[in-house]
Amino acid sequence: EDGKYYFEYSNNNQKGYRHLQFQTYAAIELVKDHLNASVVSAINRYFNFGDTYTHCYTGYYNRFQFDGYYKNWSLSVSLNLKSKMLSGETLQSYATTADFSTRYRYKSFQYGLEIMNPFLPDGNPGKQETISEYVQKEVTQYNKNYGNMIRFTVAWNIDFGRKYNNKQKQINQADYESGIIKL
Repeated sequence: EDGKYYFEYSNNNQKGYRHLQFQTYAAIELVKDHLNASVVSAINRYFNFGDTYTHCYTGYYNRFQFDGYYKNWSLSVSLNLKSKMLSGETLQSYATTADFSTRYRYKSFQYGLEIMNPFLPDGNPGKQETISEYVQKEVTQYNKNYGNMIRFTVAWNIDFGRKYNNKQKQINQADYESGIIKL
């Protein structure tokens, strides 16, 4: 009556939701006991059914990671490529992120330094799009705390109590026979 429109977000508006995912994981040891590489790749298919709408979307997710080990040191580098997901009438976009971490283990302590998103000085941008027939809206949000973040960590492994020596019998499954049947 007053010329204003209201858009109500509610579970009542959503009759059904389906999410199918096909995911692959591959890892390789580049240098034995020192350098590993892995990749996770996924295809997501979203189906959203409402009282007045049906929305489908296909999104992709990719993550690459390298882990290095040398004596008491470890180094990890990971990269998540930008991705999108659909929920109801909202299409959520996530930015590409990168994380670097190194750790040093000394006795029962572990010290770490992590750098998260060093290439995003304004933070981690996320975008939401409303894809309704009646309302179109786009909002970009920045989490400034997640850009150029540096974090120091200290972990202490408290190990106490009675210790048991658990010796396992080694199984020898070698075949030394020539394979000729003797009668």
